[in-house]
Amino acid sequence: MSPGLARWLLASAVLQLLCATLIAGRLHPDEVHQWIEPASRWVHGYGTTSHEWYSGMRNVLGPGLVAAVFALCKSLHLRGPALTLGALHLATGLASLWSLRALHAYLLRYSSAASAELAVALVACSAPFANLAFRPMGESLSAMAAMLALGAYGVSPLRVGGWLGVAFVLRYPSGLLLVAPALALLLRRDRAAIARALVGVSLPLLALGLADRLAWGSAFHSVRAYLQFNLVDDRARIDFGARPAWFYLACLPMFVPAGAWIALRGLDRRRLGLAGAMALVYLAGMSAIAHKEFRFALVAVPLVTAALVGARSSWTTAERRLALALTAAQSAVVVAVLSLSGYCQGDPARAARWAGGRADLRELVMVNASHPGLATIGRRIAVWGDPKEQRARTAALVAARGRGWCPPGRYLVCDERRGQCLDEMMRREGCVVVARRGRAVVIARSAWTGRSATSPGPDAP
Repeated sequence: MSPGLARWLLASAVLQLLCATLIAGRLHPDEVHQWIEPASRWVHGYGTTSHEWYSGMRNVLGPGLVAAVFALCKSLHLRGPALTLGALHLATGLASLWSLRALHAYLLRYSSAASAELAVALVACSAPFANLAFRPMGESLSAMAAMLALGAYGVSPLRVGGWLGVAFVLRYPSGLLLVAPALALLLRRDRAAIARALVGVSLPLLALGLADRLAWGSAFHSVRAYLQFNLVDDRARIDFGARPAWFYLACLPMFVPAGAWIALRGLDRRRLGLAGAMALVYLAGMSAIAHKEFRFALVAVPLVTAALVGARSSWTTAERRLALALTAAQSAVVVAVLSLSGYCQGDPARAARWAGGRADLRELVMVNASHPGLATIGRRIAVWGDPKEQRARTAALVAARGRGWCPPGRYLVCDERRGQCLDEMMRREGCVVVARRGRAVVIARSAWTGRSATSPGPDAP
């Protein structure tokens, strides 16, 4: 490994740590309820179950990777959310560094050494990528698998097919990433390479079929259920809304490292290569689907960056410095906006974890915040949050449960960025703020004792 590459991998690790510290929380509820919570339920015996797991739209292989990390922590007697989730984020972050090294290897073969190092540097210094890279999500892990496939392109068709098959298993829409490499291999008419690539793809697909057979009773059940929900029944658009076809094109200027756009000046379109083709097919396919989300575009960020930087024949020293400066400025803005806005709800998650360590905790209510997941709390308790993050709805739910706002054992975590929480009704009932984590407050009875739990393990309500 060259000293330059090692420097940028270290920079990526530092930026990921900064995002994990300042932003924290979750990028999307799926990060918690489709990945971390199933794994927690399998290993620790407590965790939430989202509707996708009731309907069989997810396979167990992706969350199984999370479960493996949790199981390792359990065997090493590393207990508590801070340690287990920290280990999980560390493992995912290390995988992202491996994928960046693969991206560098791909660009070395099809571009100059200076372009290869610059592309890795821009992705490493990109906060949108760093805030995704340490999170166990289908988007982050399938993007890493695509980068590993690029790293093997031209060297091992078996590994290319294998990693692209893994990308599909981790996230079904990422199957679009298979199209461009498949066409490239067919155009080469190398039967041996095509056969090896097919073997590579078949291995993760066979694992998926077997896993679905064991989990759901029939092979590829989760794939069929996913397609039925999203394409046949069109439930994603009906339930979660639609956006125009140009949505992802509008996202790219925000998510792709700002310095990469310098390459548009003097760009040789013929050198966009496989990375550019994969990004183009992926974005075109995702744009044709009515339901769109910001996080879906993040999968294409390293591919677009590699294509743009690698397609320019030469970079001057001044241009490289300007590209890095623009990307650093963009990252500073992204980190500041996400941290100050509370978009990822890092403060409520930290407050919920603090409440999980209280010995008298029996019930947790999230006000102006979403469900943090039982893995964050570290206990099996009654947790109910506000799916739409509306305080009025939460107040109605609390009233319907009776016993007032602050009966013994009930703690309320309120995100004050989204509205004031400690109103007159709470004061009349003897509620007080017992802790603060940033702009999130923990509210409980005024007679709270402050005792800490001796163990963060399961505690039935």
